[in-house]
Amino acid sequence: MRGALVAVAAGAAAWAPAFRYDALPRRPTRRAAATTHGDQIVVALTREAGKNGGLARALAEHHIDTVEVPCVSTQRTPQMDALLDSALLFAEDPWDWVVVTSPEAAKTFGAAVARAGLGATRDAKWRAFRLAAVGGATAAALDACQDLRPWRGSSFTPATATAAALAKALPDDSGRRVLFPASALAAPTLEEGLKERNFAVTRVDAYTTAPAPWSPEDAAAAASADVVAVGSPSAARIWAARASVNVRAACVGATSADACVELGFGRDRVFAPAKPGLAGWAGAVRDAVAALA
Repeated sequence: MRGALVAVAAGAAAWAPAFRYDALPRRPTRRAAATTHGDQIVVALTREAGKNGGLARALAEHHIDTVEVPCVSTQRTPQMDALLDSALLFAEDPWDWVVVTSPEAAKTFGAAVARAGLGATRDAKWRAFRLAAVGGATAAALDACQDLRPWRGSSFTPATATAAALAKALPDDSGRRVLFPASALAAPTLEEGLKERNFAVTRVDAYTTAPAPWSPEDAAAAASADVVAVGSPSAARIWAARASVNVRAACVGATSADACVELGFGRDRVFAPAKPGLAGWAGAVRDAVAALA
């Protein structure tokens, strides 16, 4: 299979794609369809309802139709908002860094900054923190937040878009006090890695994800799928619990790919880009479709 890495060395701790999708020639693919008829291919998109448009449009440019089968639903409670607000407003000392590892975390933090009025405050010391994002998509989500305009375009991102890489690469020359707004389901990889480097990390579980309800139509679409686009380990777990793992899994990045392998999708059926992000994810889907041609 060209353009995709579908194997991990035995015992390897991390997914390590060998290629960048945008650097490789493409094989022509059959047109995928949202319904099963004959030999047509079904590609299921599993992000939260309404958040699959970017990937759907990227795939449509290559004549790949998609069906939305949301696996996750983001939830924030007033208590979660209050905890993040308190961390911003009542910390004993200003934060040196705010680190986020997902677009949803970026949006959640932007909303907290808006509630706190930090974007307009004249007290510069409370705006002196720097932003760090795990990858390009998360950095773009930070830049898209209107209330984070004072920090736009300045996010630190590691060369490899993983929490472990961010923990190793985060600069320590501007202080070590870190606020980490996270999903309640996020693994402790980032804070543990930073603490090993003597950063003082305060994690705030600012939102969570829950299984999205499926209609009978959703279940039928999932049952017909040949390729599933996986945007998070949570989505992978929910898909595996409700549908078949005997499909190709096209993952947004290494963490989701590792989860799919652990859930039994099969190493030779898991596709992941060398560089996470929308373009790489779309490339992984294209290669998964091509593998079925």
